[in-house]
Amino acid sequence: MLLKMEILEEPNIVTGDPTHCQQCDAILSSTSVLEKEEEGDKYTWPCEFCECKNTGLDITPEEVPKGDSFDFVLTPARQESEEAEAEGAMEGETTPEKKEESKGMVVYCMDISGSMASSVRLSELQAQWRNARDRTSHPDNSISRLKAIKDAARRQLERMKIEYQNKQVALVTFGSTIYLWGDFHTYNAKSFTGNIINDYDGLIAAGREYATTMELGGLENTFEHLDRKIGNLRTEGCTALGPALAISAGIVAGSPISEVVLCTDGEPNTGVGNLDTPAGELFY
Repeated sequence: MLLKMEILEEPNIVTGDPTHCQQCDAILSSTSVLEKEEEGDKYTWPCEFCECKNTGLDITPEEVPKGDSFDFVLTPARQESEEAEAEGAMEGETTPEKKEESKGMVVYCMDISGSMASSVRLSELQAQWRNARDRTSHPDNSISRLKAIKDAARRQLERMKIEYQNKQVALVTFGSTIYLWGDFHTYNAKSFTGNIINDYDGLIAAGREYATTMELGGLENTFEHLDRKIGNLRTEGCTALGPALAISAGIVAGSPISEVVLCTDGEPNTGVGNLDTPAGELFY
């Protein structure tokens, strides 16, 4: 669920610091029950979550939260000094204009090698969440590694589309062969296999070359194609992680503040960065 902060109403500020449960770290609220201790002015709070008895609380009525919603100010808001600005203006100083930074692009580099078909068991809470999300009851509580990263990437893209409609996103997948899908403004993926996967400079150059000709569109126009392709990914081959990562790095090399999101589970065993060779670790 994605909410805009502008829907929040004026906060109900509570004085003092929040009172934490000594055992589970829950915070004293307006629904908590305080018990006056027999001696002195201190209170005991039986935590409503873990039932821990928090004794010896030195708390005043003003410090007890009231109402359904309240805010503790943990750190005061930073305030700009108007006097300092005025002094700077008198001395002839000028405030430099803020330059708009490039938001860069995102490359999803996704592992589709055979090991990604292995299943992992979900915790009970995650299984319940999946059932609620899919509005169905799944027969078991397991999920393949590939399905896990596919779901995560698709959720990230959904959110990114809401926040940054013009964000440029490209897709690279790898098993034994590396496929450069881009953003699907063309459906012909570029594939890399054979000798080039052992050529680091050649892989970087291939990524750079694609970056100069790719003409990526924004997520507003490319989301459906990316989402559909990620949803249809299937496992194949070995793990050419190093070559795929080198191509991805080449793609973003000329675009400041860009990201490569690497989704993988296993050890690289094909091409540059092969961890079965002495030079494997040096690559990374």
